[in-house]
Amino acid sequence: MSTPDFSRLVNTRMQELLQLTQRKLPTKVGVKVKNSIRQNFRQGSFYGTDPWKQPLRTSVFPGPPYRPLTSERNHLMMSIEHITSPGRVTLRTTVPYAAIHNEGGDIKVTKKMKGYFWHKYHEAGGYKRSGMTLEAEFWRNMAVKKVGSKITIPKRQFMGEHPEVNKIINETIDKELYEFANKFSNNGRSTR
Repeated sequence: MSTPDFSRLVNTRMQELLQLTQRKLPTKVGVKVKNSIRQNFRQGSFYGTDPWKQPLRTSVFPGPPYRPLTSERNHLMMSIEHITSPGRVTLRTTVPYAAIHNEGGDIKVTKKMKGYFWHKYHEAGGYKRSGMTLEAEFWRNMAVKKVGSKITIPKRQFMGEHPEVNKIINETIDKELYEFANKFSNNGRSTR
């Protein structure tokens, strides 16, 4: 092989490696970590540690039983997205209530919230004189809270730093680099 051919081959391989590290790896890592976060929703815990506290609705509200932070639409779970840029990946959610669920905390009752609670109370049949359902009682109790009082949302972490995330990232990178290196060998032997 002449020097110009060797130089062109090295440049080609460098371009392929650059594309792998700048474009392919961020996308593959982003998809795998996003899928692992969605699995947290299905399991109802943060990578198998600290199971999430069951919401009151599972024991009070009629209808299908959902796990914590899940619903018929799974809006929060499906809002997880990955954004790639050269050599980087960012996972995020644009749902405004994601942070309070992920970190836990207190929220203040507003006048608008009280209106919503009263609406749900009436929707649950709370206005009927003959026996109030558990669901209607729940919404009435929420509606009579004072404006400015606090509702505590328990921490149900679904994304963030965790050894399992690092493991997914490292395994994906190792696998892709191994496949990249093996692409240039012939039955385990170097093509040199």
